[in-house]
Amino acid sequence: MLSTARRIGLLRDTLAGFEHVLIVSRILHARGIRTLVVLGNFGFVWPDHNCENGVDVLSGRLECRAQTLYFYFVDGIREGFTRLNQFPLADDGLRWLGPRIADIFLGWRTTLASGKTREALGGANFNDVAQRRRGASW
Repeated sequence: MLSTARRIGLLRDTLAGFEHVLIVSRILHARGIRTLVVLGNFGFVWPDHNCENGVDVLSGRLECRAQTLYFYFVDGIREGFTRLNQFPLADDGLRWLGPRIADIFLGWRTTLASGKTREALGGANFNDVAQRRRGASW
């Protein structure tokens, strides 16, 4: 779990890139890191594709390789929020998409093993916002 992890690996903008996630997971695993957090733009959950399949495949590959115990992602602007919000909130305040993969929604807070409190905040600026259409590409 995130709150008990001693070391946490940080990624950004995975954008549904299986191979990227697996490569980074392998590198961090070699360094003793088993908990990963994507800092926005996970990209595996989108309304127009089978997100359960993508999440299951990712979870299965990480489990098969025994590289990552838990994989979290903080919401970015490139998430399918309509679909993502259909997953229920668990008792820990996270949206678990599978046994290893959880959504950290903006505003969520936890106290880490170090005793420090962390909160998920948003606000990243993207240079392609002028090319996006509300409800379709964001």
